[in-house]
Amino acid sequence: MAVAPDGSIFYCLGTANKIGQILSPSVAGDKLNVREFPIPTINSFPEGITVAPDGIVWFTEQRSGKIARLDPKDGVFSEYPTPTVNSGPVGITVGPDNNIWFTEAYANKIGVLDPNNPETIKEFRIPTLVSAPIYITSGPDGGLWYVGVRSHKLGRIDPRSFEFVEYPTMTRQAGPTSVITGPDGALWLSELAVDKIARFDVSARRFTDEIPVESKRMAPGRVQACLSMAPTAISGSQRCLAIRSADSIPRPKRFMSFKRQAQPRYRWLIPDPRIRPKTFIRRPTCS
Repeated sequence: MAVAPDGSIFYCLGTANKIGQILSPSVAGDKLNVREFPIPTINSFPEGITVAPDGIVWFTEQRSGKIARLDPKDGVFSEYPTPTVNSGPVGITVGPDNNIWFTEAYANKIGVLDPNNPETIKEFRIPTLVSAPIYITSGPDGGLWYVGVRSHKLGRIDPRSFEFVEYPTMTRQAGPTSVITGPDGALWLSELAVDKIARFDVSARRFTDEIPVESKRMAPGRVQACLSMAPTAISGSQRCLAIRSADSIPRPKRFMSFKRQAQPRYRWLIPDPRIRPKTFIRRPTCS
């Protein structure tokens, strides 16, 4: 999911081959108003999505190997093939340079394009072979941070020098799949293979904590790749950590209370950043 400047939420419908939009209450009022935009390329499988400051939606097409642009005002799509064929683009984000950065899981590369010249795409090969980069986020330090599900590392690429630095996860073979920047200025990762949420201190350049989710014991399916920042009840400004299990059912256990919203999403409140993650206490749910 991605939040637009007007408070609308955009999301990918992979097998349906559509982009969905939940209109902001400031636009739709009290009613839940959902729009869907069919993607021109058949079976493109939209995966990652982000919204630029100008309200333009950018997303990855994993199966078609394209980066796509959607103007929600008129519903017009533009699609741009990556230089590497069958690159498998997955994660995407707006960088500190206002360029669009994305991962190429099959090509083992990080890509970038200028929204003003989207036909020209640059690609940078990740140092670790078979890293399989999945999701990517813009960090508080001005770098682009990504996770390698097969390298079991958190990586950083500098948007100016294009230099890479990588950090192994605390638990070996953790299989990190998603990364976000939290309100505490740290990076938060989902670790698919070991059912944990990890915290990385950007200033100290080290992992500080891993938090068990225990989804394997509670139900079939594990903590999924989806970690996202979303406003409370769509229109609020309070930042929440959204976690989804692989079978789309929330499996909270130790550290965060949850409440089902009007929409089929489950959100947990991130504790005060001064509280160490291992001492999370129950707090009011996002409502």
